[in-house]
Amino acid sequence: MNWNKINLSIVYAIVLSVALFFLFGCKKAEKTPEQTPQQTEKPIEKIAENEEAQLIKTQVLDGKGIYEIGLEITKDGEIVKNKLIKNWTQIGLKVNAKGVQVSDITIDNIGHGDFTNQAGARLLKDNIIFTKSRINNTGYEGIGVKGKNCIISSSTLTNIATEGHTNGDGIMFMVGGTGSVYNTYVELKSFIKHCIKGSADGRATLYDAIGNTCIGGASGIIASQYSVIKGNKISNQQSNPETGVEGRGIVLVGFKGTCENNIMTNCPIGILVSNSPDLDVEKLRRENTFINCTIDIKVK
Repeated sequence: MNWNKINLSIVYAIVLSVALFFLFGCKKAEKTPEQTPQQTEKPIEKIAENEEAQLIKTQVLDGKGIYEIGLEITKDGEIVKNKLIKNWTQIGLKVNAKGVQVSDITIDNIGHGDFTNQAGARLLKDNIIFTKSRINNTGYEGIGVKGKNCIISSSTLTNIATEGHTNGDGIMFMVGGTGSVYNTYVELKSFIKHCIKGSADGRATLYDAIGNTCIGGASGIIASQYSVIKGNKISNQQSNPETGVEGRGIVLVGFKGTCENNIMTNCPIGILVSNSPDLDVEKLRRENTFINCTIDIKVK
């Protein structure tokens, strides 16, 4: 027997078997494009996360027109955001703690009926920031500030003081309250009170009123003695037919601060100046704009 031929045949057979194994094995392992798994797990998770975030984004606190206070904050430094507070009979948000930051909230339909001390929000302690928020439809006050060094900014107050009562200011700095208002829109329905109210007698202090829009009310801005009143748009103040008090865009009493680059439109009196003998009235006239005001500046 020719062992060389036998051995060669065996080698050929082994090589052929190995080649056939790899050929058919690889084809069996291949998947068509239709068989390739689609990467859907992460997008599905992201969609679910987004839906959940949307659901929990805004917490709704509804007083049903029965209960008095929507939310009271008593912890210093707390962050309050993403809330809808509506239908409370007395106060929507009561901040009774220092250093609280309030943002991205809506307060709606607050303080209608036979109650006292109503407000969309009350800032009662020091260093509170109220920003990027909205208050709509209050029977009385929009925001009352009793804390010191509080800031209200980039917010919107509409349909304020719809009941027309005497405590219906848009933003009122109460006795002992101090702070500033920036880039905020205030629309007041009552012709008795004021869009932004400081005090000239030192009981409450408005530091800055800058870049605001004030519509309606008896006055747009009541300044404090050293206020900076700058870049505001003030319009459509009304005279009170019951008291005979004329509507005023800005009121400066005993004023020693800054009042410039403001625009008063459709005001019976653009700027009322009282007890301010050192104030340069002509400079005040040059540095502010009066459009369709009955009297641009009145000095008492």
